[in-house]
Amino acid sequence: MKIGVLGGTFDPVHNGHIAIAEETGSALDLAEVLFIPAAQSPLKDGESVLAAKYRVEMVRLAISEHPRLSLSRIEVDRSGLSFTVDTIEELRKGLDAADELYFILGWDGLAQFPRWREPARIIEMCRLV
Repeated sequence: MKIGVLGGTFDPVHNGHIAIAEETGSALDLAEVLFIPAAQSPLKDGESVLAAKYRVEMVRLAISEHPRLSLSRIEVDRSGLSFTVDTIEELRKGLDAADELYFILGWDGLAQFPRWREPARIIEMCRLV
């Protein structure tokens, strides 16, 4: 099974997020695309961000009419900062060896990718798209 992962603060979630997820899902024939709101982004430290419970609810409402899209609370339910490497590792544990993860990111995320925790390890565990 091929699964897309779209993480972010989603403050707010918008039509661009939905379009990216739907287009990537279609182009790569993904079974589903997980929206994963960050509990606390390490790269947005000190910035004012809406509480996670409201961002989660916004995502839930925004994707409700898109069958391929689903919400994961994996980062919100885990305490502390949200590091993609930890999330991908946790997601991989629940998958079969043949399953593939596709981490979806925009140009802004790609530009910051070298600053993320263990970017090389992220690339080992999933495909960047």
